[in-house]
Amino acid sequence: MANNKIDLKIVKCEINDFKEIDKLFLYVHNIHVNERYDNFKKTDYFFSKEKYENLLQEKDTYLYVVKEKEGEKILGGLQFRIVDIPENFLVYKRKYLFLDVIGVFPQYQKRCVGKNLIEFIKKFKIEHKIDTILLNVWNFNKPALNFYKKLGFKIRHMTLEL
Repeated sequence: MANNKIDLKIVKCEINDFKEIDKLFLYVHNIHVNERYDNFKKTDYFFSKEKYENLLQEKDTYLYVVKEKEGEKILGGLQFRIVDIPENFLVYKRKYLFLDVIGVFPQYQKRCVGKNLIEFIKKFKIEHKIDTILLNVWNFNKPALNFYKKLGFKIRHMTLEL
């Protein structure tokens, strides 16, 4: 049944996850290409192997994948970074987790994989004393917008285009 929950594990990306995580993030990118072809370029890959390897080494950038608990098959994944904003005369000091990319392969959607990824970053936020989680979502992407709202995210900012 397509709605069955799956026993999952969420682990840091490793070098050997490159092909699958690139395929997953390219799938997400292509959703944007299909709707905003004036903004996003069609490409054969999301990042080069060199870029991926560099991201794995970056201090404040994190890449994780979701796998079946008893296997190595990647079902979904995410990339996020931690941003520190120093206090100044306009804003208070703030530390936030910015979710750059989150994706679940289509055959595993609606099976709590994405929800588990969000729960994972919520725990990460608490453990690392982070103030908030931020992300951007395109207005055309109603399934993603509804997913985030269902998990408690609130719209705090809008970008308008003319």
